Amino acid sequence: MEEEKIIYETTNFVVYVPIKPHVSREEGGHLCIMAKDKNIVSRINLDQKQAKEYIRLSMMVGEAMTNALNKTNINILRINYQENGNWSFLKGEPPFFHLHLYGRAEDAIHQKFGQALYLPSPESTYYDNLTPLNTTDIKLIVEELENLETNDKYNLENWL
Repeated sequence: MEEEKIIYETTNFVVYVPIKPHVSREEGGHLCIMAKDKNIVSRINLDQKQAKEYIRLSMMVGEAMTNALNKTNINILRINYQENGNWSFLKGEPPFFHLHLYGRAEDAIHQKFGQALYLPSPESTYYDNLTPLNTTDIKLIVEELENLETNDKYNLENWL
């Protein structure tokens, strides 16, 4: 995890920018939400409080990512939310609980909007030339997250 850039965190989760994204920045970008507790390997391991925190955070990050990247002229029409975790088994490691947020841009060339994501083996060279979100994108996403925190929809008191 040391190579990933953590941009936001809550009590039980961190939001980070993958160093080797599955979707290149110009095609919509890629963020992840990961549980801090490595003993959580699936959503079924979450208690009720963690589950509410997770859903709230995933909604906020998706909205922030859409709003921020649209400001940079990346036309995000949808966020795909995917809990994967299968690649850990390829390394003989236990899975860890995380959620991928994939921006889906209308004018994407490789990860075409309206089609399923193409995710070849992690050992392939496919991911080598994909561009992660940049510092401007991250700054805008964090600003959006901070603004959303004050919104009634995401006010923590409304989620208790």
